[in-house]
Amino acid sequence: VESGVDIPNVNTIMINNAHHFGLSDLHQLRGRVGRSNKKAFCYLLAPMSTLPTDSRKRLQTLEQFSDLGSGFQIAMRDLDIRGAGNMLGGEQSGFMAEIGFEMYQKILEEAIRELKRTSFKELFKEEISKQDDYVSDCTIDTDLEILIDRKSV
Repeated sequence: VESGVDIPNVNTIMINNAHHFGLSDLHQLRGRVGRSNKKAFCYLLAPMSTLPTDSRKRLQTLEQFSDLGSGFQIAMRDLDIRGAGNMLGGEQSGFMAEIGFEMYQKILEEAIRELKRTSFKELFKEEISKQDDYVSDCTIDTDLEILIDRKSV
């Protein structure tokens, strides 16, 4: 159903037990109707009284982002709900949106450096020894300081 179904006259879809579906599945199913000039409707049926928090958030996301082209917002909300995932494992964990992508990258780089120094030391022995072969801070005296006023520096 996710791809290839295009029946222009269909304008309504009812999804029973919608809480058992993921956000991408529900978004795809919802997109299968209303493919012509008729207004479309998508009814998500779920037992609201016993819904887990994540299921409720998924359904609310589809309710909130219903405009054409809202797939990116839905994907970002899915990332918030499920987490960014663990690159070295199978579980969904971590919340990249809360710390930001740049901070996530810094944490990841630091973790990789630490693993290279400890657990995988033998594999990266040559690379680690090369790191000490350069000067980390270098200053060069020039006459440029004469051209720039001290107040500007």
